[in-house]
Amino acid sequence: MCLGRVGKCGAYLALGMVFAMSGAARADTVTYNFNDGTLDGLVPGSVPSGFSYTFSGGSLNVSEASGVGNGGIVFQTPFDISVDFTATVYAARNNPANGGDFVIHAQLGSSFTGDTFLAGANSIYSVVTGPTYTGNGASDSSTSATLSINRTGDTVTTSYTDSSGTTVLQSKTDPSLLGSTAITIFFDQELGNTAAQSGSFDNLTITSDSIVAAPLPSSVWGGLCPLGLLGMGTLLRRRRTQCI
Repeated sequence: MCLGRVGKCGAYLALGMVFAMSGAARADTVTYNFNDGTLDGLVPGSVPSGFSYTFSGGSLNVSEASGVGNGGIVFQTPFDISVDFTATVYAARNNPANGGDFVIHAQLGSSFTGDTFLAGANSIYSVVTGPTYTGNGASDSSTSATLSINRTGDTVTTSYTDSSGTTVLQSKTDPSLLGSTAITIFFDQELGNTAAQSGSFDNLTITSDSIVAAPLPSSVWGGLCPLGLLGMGTLLRRRRTQCI
């Protein structure tokens, strides 16, 4: 059962008391599922002419009109992560073309980036920099996959999961991969391709011990009863989950 949808106030209060008394560390999990037709707190960048995003079917849909060319749409978490994390997003491409990318991204200043992305029509690729560039891809024509970035200590691992299972693209260890980072998803067009493109994102999920100050996606509150909220501050800071 998803913690954000437990039906009894007593269960909330009991769990809140346990966490309040124990002070035990728990990883926070925040999921943006777009079911309510909003970004639920994700921060969008400016939207270039010819690009757009909408919501339908519980997904964040992105598109580029024919003839537009290079550009992109970016959505970033309103919080940074300073320690270990796992970030995943489900991405789907409707009419893939060369240079059209659906990306999950972590950025630490100018020294660290970690990307996993659907790239063009036949590749799922990863880039990790810090301090040097490394890239690796898999020849995969899947139209959808769950893209993942994981950081444990100073090791960053990128992977994806599709109907064939999970494929690790690369794993890199370096002190420059430590530090604070936001998580970003974006759709972009590169290489001057002007073909129309579209796709979607769903269930952006981030787990880390360092996101206790993260704003809750709004739909989480629908599953909390008013009396339970009085004693739930500690629990909500410890584990923030939106049902999928």
